[in-house]
Amino acid sequence: MAEDNAPELQKSLKSRHMTMISLGGVIGASLFVGSSAVIKTTGGLLDVNRRGVPVEAILLTSSIGFASTILSYLSPDKVFLFLVNSSGAIALFVYVPIALSELRMRRRLDREAPERLKVRMWLFPYLTYFAIAAMVAVIASMALVKDARAQLIPSFISLAVVLAAYRFKTRAERQTSRVPAGAR
Repeated sequence: MAEDNAPELQKSLKSRHMTMISLGGVIGASLFVGSSAVIKTTGGLLDVNRRGVPVEAILLTSSIGFASTILSYLSPDKVFLFLVNSSGAIALFVYVPIALSELRMRRRLDREAPERLKVRMWLFPYLTYFAIAAMVAVIASMALVKDARAQLIPSFISLAVVLAAYRFKTRAERQTSRVPAGAR
């Protein structure tokens, strides 16, 4: 039985907060998965000890975890808010290129191998154009609404980090492909 004067837990996170935290987790996992190509081309973290343990990779990820924990302790509001807010528009940043790819690939598939198209989107291409326009309108409105702007700015920062990582990855892949096979 709970006492009347006992402190109670208060529900302070709304479902939209939980959604954004989930999106942030997905984005973070995607960054780690996407960075595997960079790690593979640059080597180093793939090395294992005699027992098959990637010690350097474990130390690096543990260090990042500890640094995140320390930063969260030193400035809990800022770190948590950045993580939550940085995921605000990321889903839109992901779905716009997906929709653009759908436009391009669907036309190509219709032209080259229409029998491979098993599921057809309704009202193609109009519904896809509408979805792209709606997502761009949401991003634009986030820039105009003061409360939503707090989510848009960290989302752009996260987007810039992902694009920089992709550029690094493609540059590393090009340099690796230029090296003669015997020199590797």
